[in-house]
Amino acid sequence: MKSKQDYLKANLKMSFCLSHFQINQNSFIRVFGEETKKDEFEWHMDERKRNVYVVYADENWQFQNDNQIPKKIKTGDAFTIEKEFYHRIIPGVGRAVIYIEEDC
Repeated sequence: MKSKQDYLKANLKMSFCLSHFQINQNSFIRVFGEETKKDEFEWHMDERKRNVYVVYADENWQFQNDNQIPKKIKTGDAFTIEKEFYHRIIPGVGRAVIYIEEDC
């Protein structure tokens, strides 16, 4: 059986123009690229805890939590963002495809 990551990689190759794809009530995919508006990368917080999976990332994409140094993200990475905690994505070159599951 293919993993969720393999399925998403295979099915997103032709969908890189999408910026947001809702899978169900609590999960979605976000695709970021060099053409993504800068306000998508601003510091923000979310109302729910999120489990984040990096489906695909080109070079130099980073994630930063409040009061921490940025960390490079790469294909296959997974991390959790606590609810109401400031964070941001720092754009790199090319694309980043992120799968997000929110707690109910």
